[in-house]
Amino acid sequence: PVTRDIDWGIPWIDDDPTYEGKAIYVWFEAFCGYFTAAVKWAKDVAGDEDAWKPFWEQGYDDVPTRSYYFLAKDNIPFHTILWPGILMGYSDALETQGQPRLNLPFDVPANEYLNLSGEQFSKSRGVGIWAHEVLEHFQPDAVRYYLAVNMPETRDTDWTWDDFIAKVNDELVAAYGNFVHRTLSMAHKYVGEIPEPGELTPEDEALLEAMRATHAKVTEQLEAARFKHPLRDIMELAREGNKYVNDQAPWQLSKDDPARCATVLHTCLRLARGLALLTAPYMPHAAERLWDLIGQEGSVHAADWASIEAPLAAGTPLSAPDPLFEKLDPEEVHELVGQGEDEDASTPDDQAEETTTMSKTISFDQFQELDLRIARVTSVEDHPDADKLYVVKVDLGNEQRQLVAGLKEFMTPDELEGQTVVIVANLEPAKIRGVESQGMLLAADADDVVAPLTPSKEIPLGSKVR
Repeated sequence: PVTRDIDWGIPWIDDDPTYEGKAIYVWFEAFCGYFTAAVKWAKDVAGDEDAWKPFWEQGYDDVPTRSYYFLAKDNIPFHTILWPGILMGYSDALETQGQPRLNLPFDVPANEYLNLSGEQFSKSRGVGIWAHEVLEHFQPDAVRYYLAVNMPETRDTDWTWDDFIAKVNDELVAAYGNFVHRTLSMAHKYVGEIPEPGELTPEDEALLEAMRATHAKVTEQLEAARFKHPLRDIMELAREGNKYVNDQAPWQLSKDDPARCATVLHTCLRLARGLALLTAPYMPHAAERLWDLIGQEGSVHAADWASIEAPLAAGTPLSAPDPLFEKLDPEEVHELVGQGEDEDASTPDDQAEETTTMSKTISFDQFQELDLRIARVTSVEDHPDADKLYVVKVDLGNEQRQLVAGLKEFMTPDELEGQTVVIVANLEPAKIRGVESQGMLLAADADDVVAPLTPSKEIPLGSKVR
Protein backbone atom coordinates (compact mmCIF):
# COMPACT_ATOMS: atom_id res chain seq x y z
CA PRO A 1 0.00 0.00 0.00
CA VAL A 2 2.23 2.78 -1.25
CA THR A 3 -0.50 5.32 -2.00
CA ARG A 4 -3.12 7.21 0.00
CA ASP A 5 -6.24 9.16 -0.95
CA ILE A 6 -4.72 12.52 -0.11
CA ASP A 7 -4.46 15.81 -1.97
CA TRP A 8 -0.82 16.49 -1.09
CA GLY A 9 2.37 14.60 -1.76
CA ILE A 10 3.69 13.10 -4.98
CA PRO A 11 0.77 12.26 -7.28
CA TRP A 12 0.54 8.77 -8.70
CA ILE A 13 1.38 8.99 -12.40
CA ASP A 14 -0.95 6.68 -14.27
CA ASP A 15 -3.56 7.13 -17.00
CA ASP A 16 -5.86 4.66 -15.28
CA PRO A 17 -8.66 6.73 -13.66
CA THR A 18 -8.69 4.21 -10.83
CA TYR A 19 -5.67 5.98 -9.39
CA GLU A 20 -6.97 9.52 -9.73
CA GLY A 21 -6.49 11.53 -6.51
CA LYS A 22 -3.93 9.14 -5.07
CA ALA A 23 -0.49 10.22 -3.92
CA ILE A 24 2.59 8.24 -2.92
CA TYR A 25 2.68 7.96 0.86
CA VAL A 26 5.69 9.10 2.79
CA TRP A 27 6.91 5.71 4.05
CA PHE A 28 7.60 4.63 0.47
CA GLU A 29 8.77 7.94 -0.98
CA ALA A 30 11.02 8.92 1.91
CA PHE A 31 13.27 5.90 1.42
CA CYS A 32 13.92 6.83 -2.16
CA GLY A 33 15.41 10.10 -0.94
CA TYR A 34 18.51 8.21 0.18
CA PHE A 35 19.20 7.40 -3.47
CA THR A 36 17.70 10.38 -5.30
CA ALA A 37 19.46 12.86 -2.99
CA ALA A 38 22.78 11.28 -3.96
CA VAL A 39 21.92 11.58 -7.66
CA LYS A 40 20.91 15.23 -7.20
CA TRP A 41 24.11 15.93 -5.21
CA ALA A 42 26.21 14.48 -8.02
CA LYS A 43 24.57 16.75 -10.57
CA ASP A 44 24.20 19.99 -8.59
CA VAL A 45 27.16 19.90 -6.17
CA ALA A 46 29.83 17.53 -7.48
CA GLY A 47 29.35 18.64 -11.09
CA ASP A 48 29.58 15.03 -12.24
CA GLU A 49 26.35 13.19 -12.96
CA ASP A 50 28.06 9.86 -12.27
CA ALA A 51 29.60 10.87 -8.92
CA TRP A 52 26.89 8.98 -7.03
CA LYS A 53 27.79 5.63 -8.59
CA PRO A 54 30.72 4.64 -6.33
CA PHE A 55 28.37 4.97 -3.34
CA TRP A 56 25.54 2.98 -4.84
CA GLU A 57 27.14 0.64 -7.36
CA GLN A 58 30.73 -0.51 -7.29
CA GLY A 59 32.63 1.30 -4.57
CA TYR A 60 36.11 2.84 -4.74
CA ASP A 61 39.31 1.22 -6.01
CA ASP A 62 37.68 -2.22 -6.12
CA VAL A 63 36.59 -1.86 -2.47
CA PRO A 64 32.80 -2.23 -2.25
CA THR A 65 30.93 0.58 -0.54
CA ARG A 66 29.22 -0.37 2.72
CA SER A 67 26.11 1.61 3.63
CA TYR A 68 25.17 1.96 7.31
CA TYR A 69 21.75 3.15 8.41
CA PHE A 70 21.72 4.60 11.94
CA LEU A 71 18.23 4.80 13.36
CA ALA A 72 15.96 4.11 16.31
CA LYS A 73 14.35 0.75 16.96
CA ASP A 74 10.91 1.76 15.64
CA ASN A 75 12.39 2.10 12.14
CA ILE A 76 13.97 -1.36 11.97
CA PRO A 77 11.28 -3.07 9.82
CA PHE A 78 11.25 -0.24 7.31
CA HIS A 79 15.01 -0.31 6.77
CA THR A 80 15.59 -4.06 6.91
CA ILE A 81 12.58 -5.24 4.89
CA LEU A 82 10.82 -2.50 2.95
CA TRP A 83 13.78 -0.40 1.77
CA PRO A 84 15.83 -3.45 0.67
CA GLY A 85 12.72 -4.67 -1.14
CA ILE A 86 12.41 -1.38 -3.02
CA LEU A 87 16.09 -1.46 -3.93
CA MET A 88 15.89 -5.06 -5.11
CA GLY A 89 12.83 -4.33 -7.26
CA TYR A 90 14.47 -1.30 -8.84
CA SER A 91 17.71 -3.23 -9.33
CA ASP A 92 15.79 -5.93 -11.22
CA ALA A 93 14.61 -3.24 -13.64
CA LEU A 94 18.12 -1.81 -13.97
CA GLU A 95 19.54 -5.25 -14.66
CA THR A 96 17.19 -5.80 -17.59
CA GLN A 97 18.66 -2.61 -19.07
CA GLY A 98 22.21 -3.88 -18.61
CA GLN A 99 22.92 -1.55 -15.69
CA PRO A 100 24.52 -2.51 -12.34
CA ARG A 101 22.37 -3.34 -9.34
CA LEU A 102 22.28 -0.92 -6.39
CA ASN A 103 23.94 -1.70 -3.07
CA LEU A 104 21.70 -2.99 -0.31
CA PRO A 105 22.16 -1.82 3.30
CA PHE A 106 25.27 -3.46 4.74
CA ASP A 107 24.33 -2.85 8.38
CA VAL A 108 21.43 -1.24 10.22
CA PRO A 109 22.79 -0.32 13.68
CA ALA A 110 19.52 0.47 15.42
CA ASN A 111 19.48 1.90 18.92
CA GLU A 112 16.87 1.71 21.63
CA TYR A 113 15.60 4.93 23.22
CA LEU A 114 17.45 7.46 25.35
CA ASN A 115 15.09 8.89 27.96
CA LEU A 116 15.43 11.78 30.38
CA SER A 117 15.19 10.55 33.98
CA GLY A 118 12.63 7.92 33.00
CA GLU A 119 10.58 10.11 30.64
CA GLN A 120 10.57 10.00 26.85
CA PHE A 121 11.94 13.10 25.18
CA SER A 122 9.09 15.24 23.88
CA LYS A 123 9.40 18.68 22.33
CA SER A 124 5.69 19.38 22.77
CA ARG A 125 5.81 18.57 26.50
CA GLY A 126 9.14 20.31 27.01
CA VAL A 127 10.92 17.11 28.08
CA GLY A 128 14.39 17.32 26.64
CA ILE A 129 17.92 18.61 26.74
CA TRP A 130 18.64 21.22 24.10
CA ALA A 131 22.11 20.87 22.61
CA HIS A 132 22.78 24.60 22.13
CA GLU A 133 21.95 25.26 25.81
CA VAL A 134 24.05 22.36 27.10
CA LEU A 135 27.05 23.55 25.09
CA GLU A 136 26.85 26.97 26.74
CA HIS A 137 27.68 25.38 30.10
CA PHE A 138 29.52 22.08 29.51
CA GLN A 139 32.49 20.98 27.45
CA PRO A 140 31.35 19.43 24.14
CA ASP A 141 33.52 16.36 24.69
CA ALA A 142 32.04 15.78 28.15
CA VAL A 143 28.57 15.69 26.58
CA ARG A 144 29.78 13.46 23.75
CA TYR A 145 31.42 11.11 26.25
CA TYR A 146 28.27 10.71 28.32
CA LEU A 147 26.08 10.18 25.26
CA ALA A 148 28.46 7.51 23.98
CA VAL A 149 29.08 5.64 27.24
CA ASN A 150 25.34 5.77 28.02
CA MET A 151 24.28 4.84 24.49
CA PRO A 152 21.06 2.76 24.32
CA GLU A 153 22.56 0.11 22.05
CA THR A 154 20.74 -2.92 23.46
CA ARG A 155 18.11 -1.42 25.77
CA ASP A 156 16.63 1.92 26.71
CA THR A 157 18.86 4.10 28.87
CA ASP A 158 18.39 7.34 30.78
CA TRP A 159 20.14 10.66 30.83
CA THR A 160 20.20 11.70 34.48
CA TRP A 161 22.12 14.73 35.64
CA ASP A 162 23.60 12.94 38.66
CA ASP A 163 24.93 10.19 36.44
CA PHE A 164 26.29 12.75 33.96
CA ILE A 165 28.17 14.44 36.82
CA ALA A 166 29.50 11.08 38.07
CA LYS A 167 30.66 9.94 34.64
CA VAL A 168 32.47 13.22 33.98
CA ASN A 169 34.09 13.50 37.42
CA ASP A 170 34.85 9.85 38.13
CA GLU A 171 35.85 8.73 34.65
CA LEU A 172 36.81 11.61 32.38
CA VAL A 173 38.50 13.67 35.09
CA ALA A 174 39.66 11.06 37.63
CA ALA A 175 40.74 8.33 35.19
CA TYR A 176 41.54 9.57 31.69
CA GLY A 177 42.23 13.24 32.46
CA ASN A 178 44.19 12.38 35.59
CA PHE A 179 46.55 9.99 33.80
CA VAL A 180 47.18 12.42 30.96
CA HIS A 181 47.74 15.42 33.23
CA ARG A 182 50.05 13.53 35.60
CA THR A 183 52.10 12.20 32.70
CA LEU A 184 52.49 15.51 30.91
CA SER A 185 53.11 17.48 34.10
CA MET A 186 55.87 15.16 35.29
CA ALA A 187 57.46 14.91 31.86
CA HIS A 188 57.51 18.70 31.59
CA LYS A 189 58.80 19.15 35.15
CA TYR A 190 61.49 16.47 35.22
CA VAL A 191 62.67 16.47 31.59
CA GLY A 192 60.96 19.22 29.57
CA GLU A 193 60.84 17.06 26.47
CA ILE A 194 59.99 13.55 25.36
CA PRO A 195 62.76 11.60 27.11
CA GLU A 196 65.00 8.99 25.57
CA PRO A 197 63.88 5.56 26.88
CA GLY A 198 66.19 2.89 28.18
CA GLU A 199 65.60 -0.86 28.16
CA LEU A 200 61.98 -1.71 28.84
CA THR A 201 61.06 -3.81 31.86
CA PRO A 202 58.28 -6.43 31.91
CA GLU A 203 56.04 -3.80 33.54
CA ASP A 204 56.66 -1.37 30.68
CA GLU A 205 56.00 -4.07 28.09
CA ALA A 206 52.80 -5.11 29.88
CA LEU A 207 51.38 -1.59 29.68
CA LEU A 208 52.21 -1.30 25.98
CA GLU A 209 50.72 -4.74 25.36
CA ALA A 210 47.52 -3.60 27.13
CA MET A 211 47.43 -0.65 24.72
CA ARG A 212 47.83 -2.95 21.71
CA ALA A 213 45.16 -5.34 22.99
CA THR A 214 42.73 -2.49 23.66
CA HIS A 215 43.34 -1.11 20.17
CA ALA A 216 42.53 -4.50 18.66
CA LYS A 217 39.32 -4.85 20.72
CA VAL A 218 38.20 -1.31 19.96
CA THR A 219 38.87 -1.76 16.24
CA GLU A 220 36.85 -4.97 16.12
CA GLN A 221 33.91 -3.42 17.95
CA LEU A 222 33.88 -0.20 15.94
CA GLU A 223 33.86 -2.21 12.71
CA ALA A 224 30.76 -3.96 14.06
CA ALA A 225 29.16 -0.55 14.76
CA ARG A 226 29.34 -1.07 18.53
CA PHE A 227 30.31 2.16 20.24
CA LYS A 228 29.62 1.90 23.97
CA HIS A 229 31.94 -0.93 25.01
CA PRO A 230 35.01 0.37 23.15
CA LEU A 231 34.84 3.53 25.23
CA ARG A 232 34.72 1.46 28.40
CA ASP A 233 37.77 -0.48 27.27
CA ILE A 234 39.58 2.81 26.61
CA MET A 235 38.74 4.09 30.10
CA GLU A 236 39.98 0.85 31.60
CA LEU A 237 43.25 1.34 29.72
CA ALA A 238 43.55 4.83 31.25
CA ARG A 239 43.05 3.29 34.69
CA GLU A 240 45.83 0.82 33.96
CA GLY A 241 48.00 3.81 33.08
CA ASN A 242 47.23 5.39 36.45
CA LYS A 243 48.11 2.15 38.23
CA TYR A 244 51.38 1.95 36.31
CA VAL A 245 52.26 5.50 37.36
CA ASN A 246 51.47 4.73 40.99
CA ASP A 247 53.53 1.53 40.93
CA GLN A 248 56.53 3.07 39.16
CA ALA A 249 56.52 6.35 41.15
CA PRO A 250 58.44 8.52 38.66
CA TRP A 251 58.54 11.35 41.21
CA GLN A 252 60.83 9.17 43.32
CA LEU A 253 62.74 7.83 40.34
CA SER A 254 63.55 11.39 39.28
CA LYS A 255 65.72 11.59 42.43
CA ASP A 256 66.99 8.02 42.70
CA ASP A 257 67.23 6.78 39.09
CA PRO A 258 66.78 9.50 36.42
CA ALA A 259 67.41 7.03 33.57
CA ARG A 260 64.64 4.74 34.77
CA CYS A 261 62.40 7.80 35.29
CA ALA A 262 62.95 8.74 31.64
CA THR A 263 61.89 5.25 30.50
CA VAL A 264 58.76 5.28 32.63
CA LEU A 265 57.72 8.73 31.39
CA HIS A 266 58.44 7.75 27.78
CA THR A 267 56.20 4.69 28.24
CA CYS A 268 53.46 6.87 29.74
CA LEU A 269 53.71 9.32 26.84
CA ARG A 270 53.36 6.47 24.36
CA LEU A 271 50.19 5.43 26.13
CA ALA A 272 48.96 9.04 26.14
CA ARG A 273 49.49 9.17 22.37
CA GLY A 274 47.58 5.90 22.02
CA LEU A 275 44.72 7.28 24.10
CA ALA A 276 44.56 10.38 21.91
CA LEU A 277 44.20 8.16 18.85
CA LEU A 278 41.63 5.86 20.46
CA THR A 279 39.46 8.68 21.82
CA ALA A 280 39.55 10.84 18.68
CA PRO A 281 36.25 9.47 17.30
CA TYR A 282 34.53 10.10 20.63
CA MET A 283 36.14 13.27 21.99
CA PRO A 284 37.67 15.06 18.99
CA HIS A 285 38.55 18.32 20.75
CA ALA A 286 40.31 16.77 23.75
CA ALA A 287 42.09 14.26 21.52
CA GLU A 288 43.43 17.06 19.33
CA ARG A 289 44.62 19.03 22.37
CA LEU A 290 46.38 15.96 23.74
CA TRP A 291 47.97 15.27 20.36
CA ASP A 292 49.41 18.79 20.34
CA LEU A 293 50.58 18.56 23.95
CA ILE A 294 52.61 15.46 23.13
CA GLY A 295 54.20 17.37 20.26
CA GLN A 296 52.76 15.24 17.48
CA GLU A 297 52.71 16.68 13.98
CA GLY A 298 49.52 17.37 12.07
CA SER A 299 46.09 16.44 13.35
CA VAL A 300 45.13 13.35 15.28
CA HIS A 301 42.19 13.04 12.90
CA ALA A 302 44.57 12.68 9.97
CA ALA A 303 46.72 10.09 11.74
CA ASP A 304 46.69 6.47 10.64
CA TRP A 305 44.41 4.48 12.97
CA ALA A 306 46.86 1.59 12.76
CA SER A 307 49.74 3.75 14.04
CA ILE A 308 48.96 2.92 17.68
CA GLU A 309 52.53 1.69 18.21
CA ALA A 310 54.30 4.52 16.40
CA PRO A 311 57.46 5.57 18.24
CA LEU A 312 57.85 8.95 19.88
CA ALA A 313 60.70 11.21 18.85
CA ALA A 314 62.89 11.78 21.89
CA GLY A 315 63.82 15.42 22.37
CA THR A 316 60.45 16.81 21.26
CA PRO A 317 59.77 19.81 23.55
CA LEU A 318 56.83 19.58 25.96
CA SER A 319 54.99 22.59 27.33
CA ALA A 320 53.22 22.80 30.69
CA PRO A 321 49.75 21.23 30.28
CA ASP A 322 46.32 22.40 31.33
CA PRO A 323 43.74 19.78 32.43
CA LEU A 324 41.78 18.35 29.51
CA PHE A 325 38.48 18.23 31.41
CA GLU A 326 36.75 20.40 33.99
CA LYS A 327 35.40 18.82 37.15
CA LEU A 328 31.69 19.48 37.66
CA ASP A 329 30.24 20.88 40.87
CA PRO A 330 27.03 18.94 41.62
CA GLU A 331 25.36 21.88 43.35
CA GLU A 332 26.11 24.20 40.45
CA VAL A 333 24.81 21.69 37.91
CA HIS A 334 21.61 21.07 39.86
CA GLU A 335 21.04 24.79 40.23
CA LEU A 336 21.70 25.27 36.52
CA VAL A 337 19.22 22.62 35.38
CA GLY A 338 16.69 23.56 38.05
CA GLN A 339 16.42 20.29 39.92
CA GLY A 340 17.73 18.29 42.84
CA GLU A 341 18.99 14.77 42.56
CA ASP A 342 17.06 12.59 40.14
CA GLU A 343 14.56 10.72 42.23
CA ASP A 344 14.07 8.05 39.60
CA ALA A 345 17.78 7.28 39.65
CA SER A 346 17.22 4.87 42.54
CA THR A 347 15.84 2.12 40.32
CA PRO A 348 18.09 -0.22 38.33
CA ASP A 349 16.26 0.57 35.07
CA ASP A 350 17.00 4.26 35.41
CA GLN A 351 20.70 3.95 36.12
CA ALA A 352 23.33 4.11 33.41
CA GLU A 353 25.52 1.05 33.33
CA GLU A 354 28.44 1.02 35.73
CA THR A 355 31.99 0.71 34.53
CA THR A 356 33.70 -2.62 34.95
CA THR A 357 36.11 -1.23 37.54
CA MET A 358 35.04 0.80 40.58
CA SER A 359 36.10 4.40 40.17
CA LYS A 360 36.22 5.24 43.88
CA THR A 361 36.35 3.37 47.17
CA ILE A 362 34.48 3.57 50.45
CA SER A 363 35.64 2.72 53.95
CA PHE A 364 34.56 -0.40 55.82
CA ASP A 365 32.55 1.77 58.19
CA GLN A 366 30.69 3.28 55.25
CA PHE A 367 29.92 -0.21 53.97
CA GLN A 368 28.65 -1.18 57.40
CA GLU A 369 26.08 1.59 57.16
CA LEU A 370 24.35 -0.35 54.39
CA ASP A 371 21.68 -2.69 55.72
CA LEU A 372 21.43 -5.44 53.12
CA ARG A 373 18.79 -8.07 53.89
CA ILE A 374 17.53 -11.32 52.42
CA ALA A 375 13.91 -11.12 51.28
CA ARG A 376 11.44 -13.12 49.21
CA VAL A 377 9.30 -11.62 46.45
CA THR A 378 5.65 -12.30 47.28
CA SER A 379 3.90 -10.35 44.51
CA VAL A 380 4.70 -8.43 41.35
CA GLU A 381 2.35 -5.92 39.74
CA ASP A 382 2.67 -3.38 36.95
CA HIS A 383 3.39 0.16 38.04
CA PRO A 384 0.22 2.23 37.42
CA ASP A 385 2.12 5.13 35.85
CA ALA A 386 5.35 3.75 34.36
CA ASP A 387 5.74 1.30 31.50
CA LYS A 388 9.05 -0.18 32.65
CA LEU A 389 8.55 -0.49 36.39
CA TYR A 390 7.10 -3.14 38.69
CA VAL A 391 5.60 -2.64 42.12
CA VAL A 392 7.08 -5.52 44.10
CA LYS A 393 6.05 -6.78 47.56
CA VAL A 394 8.75 -8.58 49.56
CA ASP A 395 8.78 -10.55 52.81
CA LEU A 396 11.68 -9.96 55.21
CA GLY A 397 10.49 -12.51 57.75
CA ASN A 398 9.26 -10.02 60.35
CA GLU A 399 7.86 -7.36 58.02
CA GLN A 400 6.55 -6.74 54.51
CA ARG A 401 7.96 -4.06 52.19
CA GLN A 402 6.91 -2.46 48.92
CA LEU A 403 9.60 -1.71 46.32
CA VAL A 404 9.58 -0.15 42.88
CA ALA A 405 11.92 -2.06 40.57
CA GLY A 406 12.92 -1.42 36.96
CA LEU A 407 12.92 -5.05 35.88
CA LYS A 408 9.91 -5.17 33.59
CA GLU A 409 11.98 -5.28 30.39
CA PHE A 410 13.98 -8.24 31.64
CA MET A 411 11.68 -10.50 33.66
CA THR A 412 8.05 -11.50 33.68
CA PRO A 413 6.12 -11.34 36.97
CA ASP A 414 6.15 -15.14 37.13
CA GLU A 415 9.95 -15.23 36.81
CA LEU A 416 10.39 -12.70 39.61
CA GLU A 417 7.68 -13.81 42.03
CA GLY A 418 8.92 -16.30 44.63
CA GLN A 419 12.59 -15.45 44.16
CA THR A 420 14.85 -14.93 47.16
CA VAL A 421 16.58 -11.60 46.67
CA VAL A 422 18.81 -9.03 48.37
CA ILE A 423 17.43 -5.59 49.19
CA VAL A 424 18.81 -2.39 50.69
CA ALA A 425 16.61 -2.19 53.77
CA ASN A 426 17.73 1.15 55.21
CA LEU A 427 17.34 3.26 52.07
CA GLU A 428 15.23 6.34 52.65
CA PRO A 429 11.72 5.76 51.21
CA ALA A 430 11.08 7.64 47.96
CA LYS A 431 8.10 8.20 45.71
CA ILE A 432 8.81 6.94 42.22
CA ARG A 433 6.15 8.02 39.75
CA GLY A 434 3.69 8.40 42.60
CA VAL A 435 4.32 5.02 44.25
CA GLU A 436 6.36 4.74 47.45
CA SER A 437 9.43 2.51 47.32
CA GLN A 438 10.65 1.33 50.74
CA GLY A 439 14.10 0.15 49.74
CA MET A 440 15.93 -1.11 46.68
CA LEU A 441 16.09 -4.54 45.09
CA LEU A 442 19.68 -5.28 44.04
CA ALA A 443 20.34 -6.64 40.55
CA ALA A 444 23.39 -7.22 38.38
CA ASP A 445 23.34 -5.41 35.06
CA ALA A 446 25.30 -6.29 31.91
CA ASP A 447 23.86 -4.71 28.76
CA ASP A 448 20.69 -6.66 27.89
CA VAL A 449 21.05 -9.13 30.80
CA VAL A 450 19.71 -8.06 34.19
CA ALA A 451 19.28 -10.48 37.10
CA PRO A 452 18.43 -10.02 40.79
CA LEU A 453 21.07 -11.04 43.33
CA THR A 454 20.09 -14.30 44.99
CA PRO A 455 21.84 -16.43 47.66
CA SER A 456 23.20 -19.79 46.52
CA LYS A 457 21.74 -21.58 49.58
CA GLU A 458 18.49 -21.40 51.54
CA ILE A 459 18.83 -18.75 54.20
CA PRO A 460 16.27 -17.28 56.66
CA LEU A 461 14.41 -14.23 55.45
CA GLY A 462 15.61 -11.01 57.05
CA SER A 463 19.20 -12.27 57.39
CA LYS A 464 21.77 -9.49 57.13
CA VAL A 465 24.32 -9.59 54.28
CA ARG A 466 27.78 -9.07 55.81
